[in-house]
Amino acid sequence: MKASFSRRASLRGTLGLFFGLAGCQAAEEAGWILASWKVDGTEKAVPSGVQASIQFDGKGSVHGGSGVNMFSGGYSLEGSVLKWTTPFRSTRRAGPQEHMAFEHEFLGILQACDKLVEDKKLTLSGPKGVLVFQRQK
Repeated sequence: MKASFSRRASLRGTLGLFFGLAGCQAAEEAGWILASWKVDGTEKAVPSGVQASIQFDGKGSVHGGSGVNMFSGGYSLEGSVLKWTTPFRSTRRAGPQEHMAFEHEFLGILQACDKLVEDKKLTLSGPKGVLVFQRQK
């Protein structure tokens, strides 16, 4: 009985590692990097040294980088209508003031986005602004 449990645990671990790596590869292939953003119709520069990203898994989970921290949450998509199904969770690292200010504004815009359009670029828009992402290379 003990050996049987050990084999099952080993098999689960092996399968978890295999499917975990396969999932990471798929998420990387679907990754997007922030290329530009607008607030009140005015395009703003992404601060030097900041990289914001987003990845949708196609199964209702989203995660990415907001400049200093990482975030994750849930979403649903019907046509181009985007709904956030859970509040975003985020790591709590600190960074330079300019990066933290960008991150705060970026996440505020992102959480208010209610429309998603993909056509070579990924555009998320809502009442607080527009975020345009390009495919991660």
